[in-house]
Amino acid sequence: ASHGDTEQQLYDEIELAVSDNKNLWACDAATMHKRLAVLERFLEAAGNDPPYQLRPLVKQVRSLVPKHKAKFEEKLDHAMKAILSAASSTERDLKSLAEALHLNQDYLRLASKDQQQEVQEGLDAFRKAILEAVEKVGEFVGKLDRANLQVHLEPMKRWLKVFLALSEEHQKVLSQELGFGQGLLKWME
Repeated sequence: ASHGDTEQQLYDEIELAVSDNKNLWACDAATMHKRLAVLERFLEAAGNDPPYQLRPLVKQVRSLVPKHKAKFEEKLDHAMKAILSAASSTERDLKSLAEALHLNQDYLRLASKDQQQEVQEGLDAFRKAILEAVEKVGEFVGKLDRANLQVHLEPMKRWLKVFLALSEEHQKVLSQELGFGQGLLKWME
Protein backbone atom coordinates (compact mmCIF):
# COMPACT_ATOMS: atom_id res chain seq x y z
CA ALA A 1 0.00 0.00 0.00
CA SER A 2 1.22 3.46 -0.80
CA HIS A 3 1.87 6.12 1.81
CA GLY A 4 -1.29 7.97 0.68
CA ASP A 5 -3.44 4.84 1.05
CA THR A 6 -2.06 4.15 4.53
CA GLU A 7 -2.63 7.75 5.57
CA GLN A 8 -6.23 7.70 4.27
CA GLN A 9 -6.83 4.39 6.07
CA LEU A 10 -5.61 6.00 9.30
CA TYR A 11 -7.95 8.99 8.82
CA ASP A 12 -10.84 6.60 8.10
CA GLU A 13 -10.10 4.66 11.29
CA ILE A 14 -9.94 7.88 13.31
CA GLU A 15 -13.23 9.07 11.82
CA LEU A 16 -14.87 5.73 12.59
CA ALA A 17 -13.62 5.70 16.20
CA VAL A 18 -14.81 9.28 16.75
CA SER A 19 -18.15 8.64 15.03
CA ASP A 20 -18.79 5.69 17.34
CA ASN A 21 -18.69 8.16 20.24
CA LYS A 22 -20.70 11.02 18.70
CA ASN A 23 -24.13 9.58 19.56
CA LEU A 24 -24.61 11.18 22.94
CA TRP A 25 -28.40 11.48 22.94
CA ALA A 26 -29.67 8.02 23.73
CA CYS A 27 -27.20 6.69 26.25
CA ASP A 28 -26.94 6.34 30.00
CA ALA A 29 -24.88 8.63 32.22
CA ALA A 30 -21.80 6.41 32.34
CA THR A 31 -21.74 5.93 28.56
CA MET A 32 -22.25 9.65 27.94
CA HIS A 33 -19.42 10.47 30.34
CA LYS A 34 -17.10 7.97 28.62
CA ARG A 35 -18.00 9.16 25.12
CA LEU A 36 -17.47 12.80 26.06
CA ALA A 37 -14.03 11.91 27.43
CA VAL A 38 -13.12 10.17 24.14
CA LEU A 39 -14.27 13.18 22.12
CA GLU A 40 -12.39 15.60 24.37
CA ARG A 41 -9.20 13.53 24.00
CA PHE A 42 -9.71 13.57 20.21
CA LEU A 43 -10.00 17.36 20.21
CA GLU A 44 -6.92 17.66 22.40
CA ALA A 45 -4.92 15.38 20.09
CA ALA A 46 -6.18 17.18 16.97
CA GLY A 47 -5.02 20.50 18.36
CA ASN A 48 -5.66 23.92 16.84
CA ASP A 49 -4.35 23.04 13.39
CA PRO A 50 -5.59 19.52 12.56
CA PRO A 51 -4.72 17.78 9.28
CA TYR A 52 -6.90 18.95 6.41
CA GLN A 53 -8.71 15.60 6.16
CA LEU A 54 -9.84 15.79 9.81
CA ARG A 55 -10.96 19.44 9.85
CA PRO A 56 -14.66 18.74 9.12
CA LEU A 57 -14.74 16.10 11.84
CA VAL A 58 -12.90 18.33 14.32
CA LYS A 59 -15.32 21.18 13.58
CA GLN A 60 -18.29 18.88 14.13
CA VAL A 61 -16.92 17.52 17.41
CA ARG A 62 -16.02 21.03 18.62
CA SER A 63 -19.64 22.08 18.24
CA LEU A 64 -20.96 18.85 19.73
CA VAL A 65 -18.88 18.53 22.91
CA PRO A 66 -19.76 21.80 24.70
CA LYS A 67 -23.53 21.28 24.23
CA HIS A 68 -23.45 17.74 25.50
CA LYS A 69 -20.99 18.45 28.27
CA ALA A 70 -23.28 21.23 29.53
CA LYS A 71 -26.26 18.88 29.28
CA PHE A 72 -24.37 16.16 31.18
CA GLU A 73 -23.35 18.65 33.89
CA GLU A 74 -26.96 19.83 34.14
CA LYS A 75 -28.21 16.25 34.53
CA LEU A 76 -25.49 15.54 37.09
CA ASP A 77 -26.42 18.66 39.05
CA HIS A 78 -30.12 17.74 38.90
CA ALA A 79 -29.35 14.21 40.08
CA MET A 80 -27.29 15.45 43.05
CA LYS A 81 -30.03 17.92 44.00
CA ALA A 82 -32.69 15.18 43.82
CA ILE A 83 -30.70 12.94 46.16
CA LEU A 84 -29.89 15.80 48.55
CA SER A 85 -33.48 16.98 48.59
CA ALA A 86 -34.75 13.51 49.46
CA ALA A 87 -32.01 13.00 52.07
CA SER A 88 -32.65 16.33 53.77
CA SER A 89 -36.43 16.02 53.89
CA THR A 90 -37.71 16.44 57.43
CA GLU A 91 -40.27 13.74 56.62
CA ARG A 92 -37.49 11.11 56.38
CA ASP A 93 -39.30 9.66 53.38
CA LEU A 94 -37.60 6.34 52.62
CA LYS A 95 -39.49 5.88 49.35
CA SER A 96 -38.40 9.25 47.92
CA LEU A 97 -34.81 8.67 48.98
CA ALA A 98 -34.77 5.14 47.55
CA GLU A 99 -36.18 6.39 44.24
CA ALA A 100 -33.72 9.30 44.07
CA LEU A 101 -30.79 7.00 44.80
CA HIS A 102 -31.93 4.32 42.38
CA LEU A 103 -32.63 6.72 39.51
CA ASN A 104 -29.41 8.67 39.99
CA GLN A 105 -26.84 6.11 41.12
CA ASP A 106 -24.89 6.32 37.83
CA TYR A 107 -24.59 10.08 38.21
CA LEU A 108 -23.61 9.70 41.87
CA ARG A 109 -20.67 7.50 40.85
CA LEU A 110 -19.60 10.09 38.25
CA ALA A 111 -19.93 13.09 40.56
CA SER A 112 -16.95 15.05 41.80
CA LYS A 113 -15.46 14.21 45.19
CA ASP A 114 -17.06 17.38 46.63
CA GLN A 115 -20.48 16.42 45.28
CA GLN A 116 -20.11 12.87 46.59
CA GLN A 117 -19.06 14.25 49.98
CA GLU A 118 -22.10 16.55 50.09
CA VAL A 119 -24.43 13.64 49.26
CA GLN A 120 -22.71 11.44 51.85
CA GLU A 121 -23.24 14.12 54.51
CA GLY A 122 -26.94 14.26 53.59
CA LEU A 123 -27.22 10.47 53.77
CA ASP A 124 -25.38 10.45 57.10
CA ALA A 125 -27.84 13.03 58.50
CA PHE A 126 -30.77 10.92 57.27
CA ARG A 127 -29.31 7.80 58.85
CA LYS A 128 -28.58 9.66 62.10
CA ALA A 129 -32.21 10.82 62.32
CA ILE A 130 -33.41 7.24 61.94
CA LEU A 131 -30.97 6.00 64.57
CA GLU A 132 -32.04 8.77 66.97
CA ALA A 133 -35.70 7.82 66.50
CA VAL A 134 -34.87 4.20 67.29
CA GLU A 135 -32.86 5.21 70.37
CA LYS A 136 -35.79 7.29 71.61
CA VAL A 137 -38.10 4.31 71.28
CA GLY A 138 -35.58 2.25 73.24
CA GLU A 139 -35.54 4.85 76.01
CA PHE A 140 -39.33 4.85 76.28
CA VAL A 141 -39.38 1.05 76.36
CA GLY A 142 -36.86 1.12 79.18
CA LYS A 143 -38.94 3.66 81.12
CA LEU A 144 -42.19 1.85 80.31
CA ASP A 145 -43.51 5.18 79.03
CA ARG A 146 -46.42 3.90 76.92
CA ALA A 147 -47.74 7.30 75.77
CA ASN A 148 -44.42 8.51 74.37
CA LEU A 149 -43.57 5.05 73.11
CA GLN A 150 -46.71 4.90 71.01
CA VAL A 151 -46.08 8.36 69.53
CA HIS A 152 -42.46 7.58 68.69
CA LEU A 153 -43.21 4.13 67.28
CA GLU A 154 -45.41 5.62 64.55
CA PRO A 155 -42.54 6.84 62.34
CA MET A 156 -40.81 3.47 62.66
CA LYS A 157 -44.00 1.63 61.69
CA ARG A 158 -44.40 3.94 58.69
CA TRP A 159 -40.74 3.44 57.65
CA LEU A 160 -41.09 -0.32 57.91
CA LYS A 161 -44.32 -0.30 55.88
CA VAL A 162 -42.77 1.92 53.21
CA PHE A 163 -39.58 -0.13 53.12
CA LEU A 164 -41.50 -3.38 52.69
CA ALA A 165 -43.43 -1.85 49.78
CA LEU A 166 -40.21 -0.92 47.92
CA SER A 167 -38.86 -3.14 45.16
CA GLU A 168 -35.93 -5.37 46.11
CA GLU A 169 -33.65 -3.16 44.01
CA HIS A 170 -34.80 -0.01 45.83
CA GLN A 171 -34.39 -1.74 49.21
CA LYS A 172 -30.86 -2.76 48.29
CA VAL A 173 -29.71 0.70 47.13
CA LEU A 174 -31.28 2.36 50.17
CA SER A 175 -29.65 -0.09 52.60
CA GLN A 176 -26.30 0.23 50.83
CA GLU A 177 -26.25 4.04 50.64
CA LEU A 178 -27.43 4.51 54.22
CA GLY A 179 -24.71 2.16 55.43
CA PHE A 180 -26.95 -0.60 56.72
CA GLY A 181 -24.85 -3.42 55.33
CA GLN A 182 -27.02 -6.28 56.49
CA GLY A 183 -30.06 -4.55 55.04
CA LEU A 184 -32.31 -1.92 56.49
CA LEU A 185 -35.10 -4.42 57.11
CA LYS A 186 -32.93 -6.67 59.28
CA TRP A 187 -31.69 -3.63 61.12
CA MET A 188 -35.25 -2.37 61.77
CA GLU A 189 -36.49 -5.73 63.08
